Amino acid sequence: MNSENTQTFLRPRARLMSTLGEELISNERVALTELVKNAYDADASLVVIRFNGPLEEGYGSIEVWDDGHGMSPEAVRDTWMEIATPFRHRAPRSEQFGRRVLGAKGIGRFSAARLGAVTAIKSRKAGGPEVNIRLDWSDFAAENAYIDQVPVQWNVGAPAVFADNGQARRLFDEVTSAFRASEKQPAWTGSHGTLVRLEGLRQDWGAESVESLKRSLSRLLPPPPPAELGVPDQPEFAIYLSLPAGPLDHHTGFVGASEALAHPHYRLIGAIDENGLADLTMTNLTSGQSETLNQYLFPSHGKAPKCGPLKLDLRTWDLDWRPSRRCSTSTSGPATSPRSVS
Repeated sequence: MNSENTQTFLRPRARLMSTLGEELISNERVALTELVKNAYDADASLVVIRFNGPLEEGYGSIEVWDDGHGMSPEAVRDTWMEIATPFRHRAPRSEQFGRRVLGAKGIGRFSAARLGAVTAIKSRKAGGPEVNIRLDWSDFAAENAYIDQVPVQWNVGAPAVFADNGQARRLFDEVTSAFRASEKQPAWTGSHGTLVRLEGLRQDWGAESVESLKRSLSRLLPPPPPAELGVPDQPEFAIYLSLPAGPLDHHTGFVGASEALAHPHYRLIGAIDENGLADLTMTNLTSGQSETLNQYLFPSHGKAPKCGPLKLDLRTWDLDWRPSRRCSTSTSGPATSPRSVS
């Protein structure tokens, strides 16, 4: 039997949210790391991850605080509420410091669903109102509901948490006495940022899971720059963990850079001036042999490059642990490292 062509439309069920969370996010450690990446993309200089006990499945909570630029009501409605928004593809750099964004897949909300049964968000952009969002992920588990039939509670009000000298400012003041902010960072009064609170934990958090989280977070932080470059060792981004009193409280403190990143197999250190003159030293850290390069990089063109001067610290690892085999190169850390070329 023949029939005329007709059109229909794909319509996702609400439980797609939990399905995607389980498929995209392999575990809770990865989920929490994704939320920290979101804070980095929001130009945060400091992220505080606070665990509130009891750290058992179905109980407790995790709070992720950051001093980034926060979200306006328009950003919540037009970007955060849209799944797979093309926003990051249109804006691959952060709005204030021009950082290369790390969370380009838009899976932060799925990370939140993986970590807790309820997600509560408070966010404020400087000079604007405070936005409050609350999602109970069990609402998306209804078998017959479609995703556009599940309401999300959110409202806009006067600043409270991110008010001048409000709760966010008091919390950050408790942990920043040992934190030297970069000169690029403006003084923070607590009037902007984001808090993501994850309630009703999906898993128990013990020593092994916290230690695994610290290793994952450490890979987001580059090792200190070499003294040869004369670059101030002032972090542009730092992560602080706060654990409740008890057997895990010794993990409270700033997350350090990965120890593995401090020990590459090869290293290239030096500078290129505005005229293209390179003064570089390549060292095989396994054998201790070094080779120096001091020459113009554009001798045949007779003209200066269009960029510079540059200070370089390139670190390379041999993936097969044999110098003759293929290597993987990183600039002062992994591909996701906040610090790139100095």
